Amino acid sequence: MKRKRRLAWRLGVMFTGLSLTAAAAGLAWPLFSKAWPALDPERVRLSPEAASLPPGEWPHLLGTDDQGRDCLARVLAGSTRTLGAALAAVLLSAALGVPAGLAAGYAGEGWDRFLMRPMDILTAFPGLVLAIAIVSALGPSLVSVAAA
Repeated sequence: MKRKRRLAWRLGVMFTGLSLTAAAAGLAWPLFSKAWPALDPERVRLSPEAASLPPGEWPHLLGTDDQGRDCLARVLAGSTRTLGAALAAVLLSAALGVPAGLAAGYAGEGWDRFLMRPMDILTAFPGLVLAIAIVSALGPSLVSVAAA
């Protein structure tokens, strides 16, 4: 049992470190893109030798696509939007959930039942179907993705 806990702890530390490193790289990407123009995600080199480079070659660690754009640069450039959407979703859910939970805990059983009925309805639907319905109703934008 102690061995399983130690393994779980090590895996947790490893994946937390990996997640923090990815988040830091995404947040620092605007600084990297200006200092390292070879990794500009919008730079297109139409020479045949630049297109479709395999992963692992310097400076294109994840390779290039068929138009010669660096795949690592495109992933890092997209990660800033992903981190923004995730942060917006967390802030929105906290802004709605914390006051609702405090009201349910403070007011008692009547408010608790009143606030739980919409949550029961939301949990009755599959999450992906509900997210697709929200995005299709609000339109394709970063705000609708965060709301979903």
